[in-house]
Amino acid sequence: MLSDVLKLLARNESLSLTQLAQSLGYSMREIKAALDQLEHMGYVRHTLPGKSCGSSCSAGLGTGNCEGCSFSASGSYSSWILTERGKEFGSSQSKQPSNH
Repeated sequence: MLSDVLKLLARNESLSLTQLAQSLGYSMREIKAALDQLEHMGYVRHTLPGKSCGSSCSAGLGTGNCEGCSFSASGSYSSWILTERGKEFGSSQSKQPSNH
């Protein structure tokens, strides 16, 4: 499951706990436990809107200006993103031949 979470995050800039659970078919408790472990290992980190939006953010373009961002409207949205270590893992996984 840990590698599934990393692979999904590698395809998306950031995802919420709910989005990860729905996409992978696990409970939120299972995904939270996996994220906690991955965070402890240095592969992911927890973010809040405006703190570390990526460069592809259409509202603030990564400047921390979240006005107009649909995620900031709730005030409680947070997401998970890959760290540099997580990105390195993701790129090494994509270079491996598939089992198909």
